Amino acid sequence: MNIFNDIINAIKYNLGNLFKNKEAVASPIPTQTPTPTPTPDIVGAILKGFKEYGGDNLPVATLAATFKDAAYKNNLNPYLLPSVSILETSGGRNQTFENNPLNWGAKEPTFKPQSPEETIYKAASGIGTGRAFPYYEKYRQTGNLEDFASHYAPPGENNTKQYVENLKKLIKMFKKYER
Repeated sequence: MNIFNDIINAIKYNLGNLFKNKEAVASPIPTQTPTPTPTPDIVGAILKGFKEYGGDNLPVATLAATFKDAAYKNNLNPYLLPSVSILETSGGRNQTFENNPLNWGAKEPTFKPQSPEETIYKAASGIGTGRAFPYYEKYRQTGNLEDFASHYAPPGENNTKQYVENLKKLIKMFKKYER
Protein backbone atom coordinates (compact mmCIF):
# COMPACT_ATOMS: atom_id res chain seq x y z
CA MET A 1 0.00 0.00 0.00
CA ASN A 2 2.92 2.33 0.57
CA ILE A 3 3.76 2.22 -3.07
CA PHE A 4 0.24 3.37 -3.97
CA ASN A 5 0.42 6.16 -1.42
CA ASP A 6 3.79 7.21 -2.86
CA ILE A 7 2.31 7.32 -6.39
CA ILE A 8 -0.74 9.30 -5.24
CA ASN A 9 1.46 11.75 -3.33
CA ALA A 10 3.70 12.16 -6.37
CA ILE A 11 0.69 12.86 -8.57
CA LYS A 12 -0.71 15.37 -6.05
CA TYR A 13 2.69 17.08 -5.83
CA ASN A 14 3.10 17.30 -9.60
CA LEU A 15 -0.46 18.52 -10.10
CA GLY A 16 0.01 21.09 -7.37
CA ASN A 17 3.15 22.40 -9.05
CA LEU A 18 1.44 22.52 -12.40
CA PHE A 19 -1.37 24.69 -11.07
CA LYS A 20 1.02 26.98 -9.19
CA ASN A 21 2.85 27.79 -12.42
CA LYS A 22 -0.06 28.33 -14.80
CA GLU A 23 2.20 29.63 -17.57
CA ALA A 24 3.92 26.29 -17.72
CA VAL A 25 0.60 24.51 -18.12
CA ALA A 26 -1.22 26.81 -20.46
CA SER A 27 -0.23 26.84 -24.07
CA PRO A 28 0.29 30.29 -25.54
CA ILE A 29 -2.89 31.98 -26.64
CA PRO A 30 -2.76 32.22 -30.40
CA THR A 31 -2.99 35.70 -31.81
CA GLN A 32 -5.65 36.16 -34.38
CA THR A 33 -4.50 37.23 -37.78
CA PRO A 34 -6.99 39.72 -39.12
CA THR A 35 -8.73 38.69 -42.29
CA PRO A 36 -7.58 41.04 -45.01
CA THR A 37 -10.26 43.26 -46.46
CA PRO A 38 -10.46 42.59 -50.16
CA THR A 39 -9.55 45.54 -52.33
CA PRO A 40 -12.51 46.44 -54.50
CA ASP A 41 -12.01 45.83 -58.20
CA ILE A 42 -12.70 49.37 -59.38
CA VAL A 43 -11.80 48.75 -63.03
CA GLY A 44 -14.01 45.67 -63.08
CA ALA A 45 -16.85 47.64 -61.47
CA ILE A 46 -16.51 50.39 -64.08
CA LEU A 47 -16.52 47.85 -66.91
CA LYS A 48 -19.60 46.08 -65.53
CA GLY A 49 -21.39 49.39 -65.00
CA PHE A 50 -20.65 50.46 -68.57
CA LYS A 51 -21.91 47.11 -69.79
CA GLU A 52 -25.12 47.47 -67.78
CA TYR A 53 -25.65 50.93 -69.19
CA GLY A 54 -24.74 50.38 -72.82
CA GLY A 55 -24.00 46.78 -73.61
CA ASP A 56 -20.71 45.55 -75.01
CA ASN A 57 -19.95 48.38 -77.42
CA LEU A 58 -19.74 51.47 -75.25
CA PRO A 59 -16.74 53.51 -76.50
CA VAL A 60 -15.58 54.56 -73.02
CA ALA A 61 -15.38 50.97 -71.77
CA THR A 62 -11.80 50.77 -73.05
CA LEU A 63 -10.96 53.67 -70.73
CA ALA A 64 -11.97 52.04 -67.42
CA ALA A 65 -8.39 51.83 -66.11
CA THR A 66 -7.78 55.47 -67.10
CA PHE A 67 -10.89 56.61 -65.22
CA LYS A 68 -9.70 54.79 -62.09
CA ASP A 69 -6.11 56.02 -62.33
CA ALA A 70 -7.12 59.64 -62.95
CA ALA A 71 -9.57 59.55 -60.03
CA TYR A 72 -7.04 58.08 -57.60
CA LYS A 73 -4.35 60.56 -58.62
CA ASN A 74 -6.73 63.46 -58.02
CA ASN A 75 -8.64 62.30 -54.95
CA LEU A 76 -11.96 61.80 -56.72
CA ASN A 77 -14.66 59.19 -56.40
CA PRO A 78 -13.61 56.66 -59.08
CA TYR A 79 -17.17 56.51 -60.41
CA LEU A 80 -17.70 60.25 -60.83
CA LEU A 81 -16.15 60.69 -64.27
CA PRO A 82 -17.50 57.42 -65.72
CA SER A 83 -20.94 58.66 -64.61
CA VAL A 84 -20.32 62.06 -66.18
CA SER A 85 -19.30 60.37 -69.44
CA ILE A 86 -22.65 58.59 -69.53
CA LEU A 87 -24.62 61.75 -68.78
CA GLU A 88 -22.64 64.00 -71.13
CA THR A 89 -21.96 61.77 -74.14
CA SER A 90 -23.87 58.53 -73.58
CA GLY A 91 -20.60 56.84 -72.72
CA GLY A 92 -18.69 58.34 -75.64
CA ARG A 93 -21.35 57.60 -78.27
CA ASN A 94 -22.38 61.23 -78.76
CA GLN A 95 -19.29 63.34 -78.23
CA THR A 96 -19.67 66.99 -79.13
CA PHE A 97 -15.89 67.28 -79.43
CA GLU A 98 -13.40 64.75 -80.72
CA ASN A 99 -11.55 62.80 -78.00
CA ASN A 100 -13.80 64.31 -75.33
CA PRO A 101 -16.08 61.70 -73.71
CA LEU A 102 -16.86 64.13 -70.88
CA ASN A 103 -17.60 67.30 -72.86
CA TRP A 104 -14.88 68.79 -70.66
CA GLY A 105 -13.92 72.35 -71.52
CA ALA A 106 -16.83 72.78 -73.92
CA LYS A 107 -16.59 76.53 -73.41
CA GLU A 108 -12.85 76.56 -74.06
CA PRO A 109 -12.36 76.64 -77.83
CA THR A 110 -8.62 76.16 -77.32
CA PHE A 111 -9.03 72.77 -75.62
CA LYS A 112 -8.34 70.22 -78.34
CA PRO A 113 -7.37 66.97 -76.67
CA GLN A 114 -5.25 64.53 -78.62
CA SER A 115 -6.85 61.52 -76.91
CA PRO A 116 -9.76 60.65 -74.63
CA GLU A 117 -7.19 59.82 -71.93
CA GLU A 118 -5.93 63.41 -72.07
CA THR A 119 -9.47 64.66 -71.48
CA ILE A 120 -10.02 62.31 -68.54
CA TYR A 121 -6.77 63.29 -66.82
CA LYS A 122 -7.33 66.99 -67.45
CA ALA A 123 -10.89 66.83 -66.09
CA ALA A 124 -9.83 64.78 -63.05
CA SER A 125 -7.03 67.21 -62.30
CA GLY A 126 -9.26 70.25 -62.80
CA ILE A 127 -12.02 68.92 -60.59
CA GLY A 128 -9.90 67.17 -57.99
CA THR A 129 -6.85 69.33 -57.46
CA GLY A 130 -6.67 72.06 -60.07
CA ARG A 131 -6.00 75.60 -58.98
CA ALA A 132 -6.99 76.69 -62.47
CA PHE A 133 -10.55 75.67 -61.68
CA PRO A 134 -11.38 77.38 -58.36
CA TYR A 135 -15.11 76.95 -58.91
CA TYR A 136 -14.69 73.27 -57.93
CA GLU A 137 -13.13 74.23 -54.61
CA LYS A 138 -16.37 73.83 -52.68
CA TYR A 139 -16.82 70.35 -54.19
CA ARG A 140 -13.24 69.48 -53.23
CA GLN A 141 -14.02 70.48 -49.66
CA THR A 142 -17.44 68.84 -49.31
CA GLY A 143 -17.49 65.99 -51.84
CA ASN A 144 -21.13 66.97 -52.32
CA LEU A 145 -22.40 66.22 -55.83
CA GLU A 146 -24.63 69.31 -55.74
CA ASP A 147 -21.49 71.43 -55.41
CA PHE A 148 -19.93 69.60 -58.36
CA ALA A 149 -22.97 69.83 -60.61
CA SER A 150 -23.58 73.51 -59.91
CA HIS A 151 -20.51 74.16 -62.09
CA TYR A 152 -20.32 71.15 -64.37
CA ALA A 153 -24.00 71.29 -65.27
CA PRO A 154 -25.06 74.80 -64.19
CA PRO A 155 -28.74 75.62 -63.70
CA GLY A 156 -28.90 78.01 -66.65
CA GLU A 157 -27.87 75.22 -69.02
CA ASN A 158 -29.22 72.08 -67.35
CA ASN A 159 -31.68 70.70 -64.90
CA THR A 160 -28.98 70.58 -62.24
CA LYS A 161 -31.14 68.82 -59.67
CA GLN A 162 -31.93 66.02 -62.14
CA TYR A 163 -28.25 65.87 -63.15
CA VAL A 164 -27.30 65.27 -59.51
CA GLU A 165 -29.95 62.58 -59.11
CA ASN A 166 -28.70 60.86 -62.26
CA LEU A 167 -25.09 61.07 -61.03
CA LYS A 168 -26.10 59.46 -57.74
CA LYS A 169 -27.90 56.62 -59.53
CA LEU A 170 -24.98 55.97 -61.86
CA ILE A 171 -22.38 56.06 -59.08
CA LYS A 172 -24.51 53.58 -57.14
CA MET A 173 -24.76 51.39 -60.25
CA PHE A 174 -20.96 51.24 -60.57
CA LYS A 175 -20.40 50.73 -56.86
CA LYS A 176 -22.64 47.67 -56.68
CA TYR A 177 -20.13 45.83 -58.88
CA GLU A 178 -17.18 46.25 -56.50
CA ARG A 179 -17.70 42.82 -54.99
